Amino acid sequence: MRSRRALPLLVLLLGACGAPRDLPEPDVVARIGGEDVRRGEFETYLVRNAGGGETLASEPLSVLFDRFVEERLLCRLAGQRGVAARDDPPRRAVDALLAADGPLEPTAEEIAAFYREHRTAFEQPERVRLRQLLTGDRRVAERARRELAAGSPFDAVLKRARQADPAADGRDEGELLLADLPPLFAGALARLGSGETSAVVEVEYGFHVFQVAERLPARLIPEAEAAPQVRRELARRQADARMQALLAAAERAFAVTVYDRSLPFIYSGRFPVARPYG
Repeated sequence: MRSRRALPLLVLLLGACGAPRDLPEPDVVARIGGEDVRRGEFETYLVRNAGGGETLASEPLSVLFDRFVEERLLCRLAGQRGVAARDDPPRRAVDALLAADGPLEPTAEEIAAFYREHRTAFEQPERVRLRQLLTGDRRVAERARRELAAGSPFDAVLKRARQADPAADGRDEGELLLADLPPLFAGALARLGSGETSAVVEVEYGFHVFQVAERLPARLIPEAEAAPQVRRELARRQADARMQALLAAAERAFAVTVYDRSLPFIYSGRFPVARPYG
């Protein structure tokens, strides 16, 4: 009698021992919320974002793989919240998820506070608005310098220089900091006022002539002028914070497991790893 009563238990134990585990297929590189993610999907992501990634080492590939998983997490969250369809492109799904909480629009008070707190970032040192002419012929450069110093328009001087030396070049360089220029050029410009022309500056590849179109004094950019730049920076920070909050919500909603043995590199990312095949 005892052996008969033990038989059903033995059958159950044997059945449990022989039951197949929920093993991923060999090309599954991750499981997100119970759904398998295959190697080919990551390869498509690499082509889209890193040109294929064939020459990348394991560390940057691990970073890219984590970003891929994060993108998939956000897509799953977008679907769960009903702001994107399952077959929407990832970028559209993520954008829809970010937009679902309303526009990123810093307030006037936030802009003013940022400006006050980062006032030194809006201090501009002295600048010059610079024109330059470059030629391989010293005689052409000297003639251009004389014409500019006499008040001839820069474009007309450049045109005549090109007639004498077809390789001559010149342009308005816009606003520049003297500190950003090579020392040789900065020295040639240091004492020039608005409208003045430098001496010919010889370098190994030719001869420069500089004209200071305008010398701009150091100043503090006013808040009204800085506001668009501040608004963009605050909106970027708000978007980053919203993205991090959404990622945290997605990771709470969908468990992630990485099957690193299925990846063609040594994974060192931040997601948990499983090796069901040993």
